[in-house]
Amino acid sequence: MELGLEGRRALVTGSSRGIGRAAAGALAAAGGQVFVSARDNAELTAAARDVGATGYLAGDLDEEATATRLVATAVRELGGLDILIANTGGPAIGSFDSVTVADWEAGWHRTLMSVVHLIRASVAPLRLSSQPRIIIVTSITARQPMEAMVLSNSYRAAVAGLSKSLAAELGPAGITVNNVAPSLIVTDRMEAVHRARAARAGSDYAPYRERLLSSVPLRRFGQPDEVGQLCCFLASAAAGFITGQSIGIDGGVQAGVH
Repeated sequence: MELGLEGRRALVTGSSRGIGRAAAGALAAAGGQVFVSARDNAELTAAARDVGATGYLAGDLDEEATATRLVATAVRELGGLDILIANTGGPAIGSFDSVTVADWEAGWHRTLMSVVHLIRASVAPLRLSSQPRIIIVTSITARQPMEAMVLSNSYRAAVAGLSKSLAAELGPAGITVNNVAPSLIVTDRMEAVHRARAARAGSDYAPYRERLLSSVPLRRFGQPDEVGQLCCFLASAAAGFITGQSIGIDGGVQAGVH
């Protein structure tokens, strides 16, 4: 399949490791020009080199000014913007009783408002593109709430609502807006979440992990590169009539009919 990504200009956030790095690498391998961003400058520098990024800038996207500066820098170095892949950090793990008001505040900034800031700064340059795409990396929790993840359940669902609204508002400009909703992808975040859940259940991690694996219809965990390839497809010319969707990539774990 011809993806039509040669020369397309993409900003990928949270791209020093895991899913964000995989998405940046997949776009670059498909011929895209990629600008990357993450919090940790040392990790980001290495990732930018490894994926062949056009440029990079470290920063904390919880701050609106940082997101605005990032988008402006990416647009300047890329010569425009065709694709935004908004991949941001997840909030604290815990139940309603265990998370604090400070956790709610931090999660609001990190998981919801960072996406808002990025999109607000990106809409104007995307309107100038002939193939504009917004892809938001969310989580299975946007569609299927998970135990001890009350903040993710709340804020990821809010991001899904935001993207649905934006698909309608930005559609006349030709901008597609879609969510990628992964689960059980082998990343540091997955390990942290499930180690915490195993501890809450009073279980050692190894047997807990085996039970978790047996719950996946495909009987394996996903890889970041598989999510990166999905992001590539959604950014491609072939996906030009797909918008307002939350697309699960989870080996069949989601139980609902969507």
